[in-house]
Amino acid sequence: MSKIVEFDLQMQQSRELSLEEFLRDGPRHNLAYWADLNGSSDEELAAIAEPFAMPGRVLRRWQNPDSSRQIIEDADSIALMLEYWNPGYTTGAIDDPDATLGISAQAMPAPSPGEAPASRSATKLSLFLSERFFVSYSPEPVRCLAKVNRVYERNVRFAQSIGFLLFLVFDQVVQDYVGMLQPLENESEAIDNCIFAESTETINEDILRLKRRTLRYKRGASAVRDLLMHVSARKIPVITEAGRGSLAQVYHHAQVLVTSIEGLREMINSSLDSYRSLQGQKLNETMKVVTLFASIIMPMTLIAGIYGMNFHNMPELAWPLGYFMVLGVMALTGIGLLLFFRARGWF
Repeated sequence: MSKIVEFDLQMQQSRELSLEEFLRDGPRHNLAYWADLNGSSDEELAAIAEPFAMPGRVLRRWQNPDSSRQIIEDADSIALMLEYWNPGYTTGAIDDPDATLGISAQAMPAPSPGEAPASRSATKLSLFLSERFFVSYSPEPVRCLAKVNRVYERNVRFAQSIGFLLFLVFDQVVQDYVGMLQPLENESEAIDNCIFAESTETINEDILRLKRRTLRYKRGASAVRDLLMHVSARKIPVITEAGRGSLAQVYHHAQVLVTSIEGLREMINSSLDSYRSLQGQKLNETMKVVTLFASIIMPMTLIAGIYGMNFHNMPELAWPLGYFMVLGVMALTGIGLLLFFRARGWF
């Protein structure tokens, strides 16, 4: 639901306005405004574009989320676009190939009161910052904005500019990504425990699905890290020095997060190698047993083949006990080879 928050940063005060009230009265001089368009429509976004002095190319970019451009920077504003997954995952759901980060829709817990419902796929989160205005927009409700709504009032007393909301949003996004890392690690550990279990028919598919989800997760976290590096390492007019310092701290956390994801990917690759190595060992054991039995049957087959030839001058064919003698030789050959293999420890 969209809403407008009006800030008097000098008095360290804020009050909420409805979108209709803001559009009717317009922005007041020397006050800062936040348009929280969490789960809003394109029409509501277009309605606040003019009073918030959003450049037309930013509006077009946000309404065309397929574009790969993540940053639009002007002299007096900056717009950022990133992918965001709503957290809220439990462990153990590794059998749904379409579930985001391995968690099926049924496994997702219900959101707490006032919190946005969890999403099964990534959604676009767009941020716009100028000297007096901040806009956060997502076509679907996202939890990070719902959490920022609950904490901005106690942080406004530390704010030097409206850019403090940019820090709050990025800080919550990184926290949510960190929170999503633990379920992935739990899934990886569960898969490791299943590798040596008796029933492992689907373990290879589970590992590959987890690997694919981790790759998507790393791609999203890396994009957030890159955006934080951009806004914290450069002098951007609409971001104060104190704001850059705060964003630099969040960037450090994002860098640690990406490193942790890389470690998780190595664990998953190690699990896949262990599984394939174990399957190779099992296959070798099976082939050894098959080869031993084939070696035992081979001389019997040779004897049967020789006496199956249709030659008239084969004296054994006229022996009264020839049939039983040949069967005895075949049995003794097989038993002898079996004892030989067992003595060598091959069977």
